[in-house]
Amino acid sequence: MLFLRFVTPESDYLQEEEKYQRRISRLTGGDHFVHAGNLVRAEEPYEGLLRESRADLFGALLFFYLRSGLNCARLRVRKDGIDSNDGIELSIRISLELGKWISRHLEYLSSFDEIELLYDYGQPNLARAISSSFAANGFAIRISKKKQEERTLLQAADMLCNVELLQYKIEEGHLSHSDIAFFGLARKIKKDLIKSIQTLQLLYLQQKCCINVG
Repeated sequence: MLFLRFVTPESDYLQEEEKYQRRISRLTGGDHFVHAGNLVRAEEPYEGLLRESRADLFGALLFFYLRSGLNCARLRVRKDGIDSNDGIELSIRISLELGKWISRHLEYLSSFDEIELLYDYGQPNLARAISSSFAANGFAIRISKKKQEERTLLQAADMLCNVELLQYKIEEGHLSHSDIAFFGLARKIKKDLIKSIQTLQLLYLQQKCCINVG
């Protein structure tokens, strides 16, 4: 999944980010980093935390996103028929789908002063596909290599991609045991989580565009 996030100077992003960091600090005793997938599955570094404590951390990140003034567009690219080791073919498919999206929103994207790609070192083929798609449509893009713990935007992107994966699992009818144990059944997930995030999807913000790879 790929999420595009749109930020404006007029948004409440910086103020809400400070509140998020303070909230996470109180909940963790100083660790300011949330990894949504590991949190849901109770994997390192959250193995010893009760479900309620992990839910508080997830809720803090979700609350930050909902209050931050950020906006997003989502693209889902299926890997059907692609060899899991064939990164080039997957990159081509991503470039094609993203290129179509950019073409449909040229006027909107042209209103931004800057486009920044936040890259977490994990998927170079994906980063190249994104930058080449924008370049092919006449947009210069600045690449910032950041670890997930260094940018709240990357943590939000990780969370949103996990929510998109949840929606896909619901559509396909195969939520995992860890998904249900953490979030509840499909109806609750759609009502409490997916619906709240969908209300913030594209469009109408201006000045700066940040693109997060998730």
